[in-house]
Amino acid sequence: MATQTTVTVTCDLCGGSRETRTRSISIDGQVLEIDLCAKDGRGLDKVAQQFIPHARKVRRLPAAGRRTASSRQHSASVRDWAKTQGMVVSDRGRIPADVERQYEAAH
Repeated sequence: MATQTTVTVTCDLCGGSRETRTRSISIDGQVLEIDLCAKDGRGLDKVAQQFIPHARKVRRLPAAGRRTASSRQHSASVRDWAKTQGMVVSDRGRIPADVERQYEAAH
């Protein structure tokens, strides 16, 4: 037996389902989404156009560029291992690729 599921996106303001699309809003560090029909979408655009000309663009770092606790722990482990092997490794900054390769080979 086959099951078919249909998803109908409706406007979060009026409940209509014609020409509804998802819009993203970012304010005070929160990124929000709202589904709006064409009419309510134009209303959002009208309000936003009062503020957008006065706003400035923000450069965001990609999530991959941010350090996590686990990546810091891995770097610390590599540095500790390298020092016990008699290698000279700085306490900060990039770990040389050959040191990383040797660490991976040993573990």
